[in-house]
Amino acid sequence: MIPVLKSESFLNERLLLEIADFHGMTESELKSLIDDPDNPRNLNKRANNYLTVRLGNRVSSLTTENWQTLKEAYIHWKLYEDMEFEKDVTDKKKELDNLIKGIREDNINTLGKKKVSGIMVF
Repeated sequence: MIPVLKSESFLNERLLLEIADFHGMTESELKSLIDDPDNPRNLNKRANNYLTVRLGNRVSSLTTENWQTLKEAYIHWKLYEDMEFEKDVTDKKKELDNLIKGIREDNINTLGKKKVSGIMVF
């Protein structure tokens, strides 16, 4: 099952205010961007689409925790994309790409569980 992330589950109040202020939003508008499924720019939906395309047929083997980790990385990347220096954004994108690469390369164990980078369990 693909979890729907709530902003307060991975962003503290200070970060929410800082990010909202930078983007010229109120805190509730930023929360809506993450939490509200009816928001056309919803980051949960965008993360689902991005990850599903990047992982292809491997999404069926993802656990709820896998999805949560990948979606948090995607949402952090998108929220910070305009805020930070290019290197910091590149690092966030690289972290997400490394998680995806780990799943794509190591999703070959058919006999049970396999750990990828200490986070992913298959």
